[in-house]
Amino acid sequence: MDTSFAITLANDIEKQVYVNYYEDARNFRILTCLSNPQGSDIYINDSLTRQKTPHIFTNMWPDIYRIKYTYPEHRSNSCLTTVHAQDTSLAFIELQDTTYAVDYSDHNSDYPTAFTSAIMIGRNDKKWIGARGKGLVYFNDENRIVYDMGNSPLPSNNVNCITEDKKTEYGWVL
Repeated sequence: MDTSFAITLANDIEKQVYVNYYEDARNFRILTCLSNPQGSDIYINDSLTRQKTPHIFTNMWPDIYRIKYTYPEHRSNSCLTTVHAQDTSLAFIELQDTTYAVDYSDHNSDYPTAFTSAIMIGRNDKKWIGARGKGLVYFNDENRIVYDMGNSPLPSNNVNCITEDKKTEYGWVL
């Protein structure tokens, strides 16, 4: 990044000035990348850096960077970090261990919403989840199907209660 401009001096003398901002070390700053667990792969703007946390990147140009961390058997996660001139920026993310539990939301999966209004586990371990304002989600540990007013006879996308008729195995949605 550079710029040129003209300065008019005394006696109407004009002087051209060229400034190369990349030559001034004060414009470059430090980005510290930390994660839990340590040893996570670091991506900057979707490019693998081949570095692992903890790591300090020097000579970072001021900008907004998407920092992403990945680690085996953990859900990857990312954040936006702003690097300012003459400051040290920190990107810390705690990654979720997926070896014992996994959560789903509209931010980390194709689950339609972050809000659940009802849950029913029926026969054969079939799971029915009311996704507030987004309809009904069927889940059987392999497949997930979202039923809403556009692809099913649901009268509303707001599901408040789900129950199973024990005699007929039919589900009822309220």
